[in-house]
Amino acid sequence: MANTERFNTLQKVVIARKAVNKLRDTSTLTSDERDLVNTTYAALIDVEDLLILEDIRESIKDMEANSKKLGALTKDFNKSAARLKKVAKFIGDAAKALGVLADIVSKAAAAGI
Repeated sequence: MANTERFNTLQKVVIARKAVNKLRDTSTLTSDERDLVNTTYAALIDVEDLLILEDIRESIKDMEANSKKLGALTKDFNKSAARLKKVAKFIGDAAKALGVLADIVSKAAAAGI
């Protein structure tokens, strides 16, 4: 799913969750209505979590792929003329930082943080 579509869907889910949450405070709900509202609220939270976690998973994959790509480009820069080698360190540092960030985000997501 594209980021724009995911974001738009997430916005609609959040709006729906907030509307349902307001209903939870309504004192005139019947028992069946209250059960329906609470079940719907829980389902919307699950969907919201799923959309956010999927975005994180895709971001991790993208970060890992880009880190590897930058690492390979660093090697190419190191094989090139001296003027390009000067830049290789910066590219390598960016690749390492991106790899570390992907690892941190991945571990945080796995731990539920």
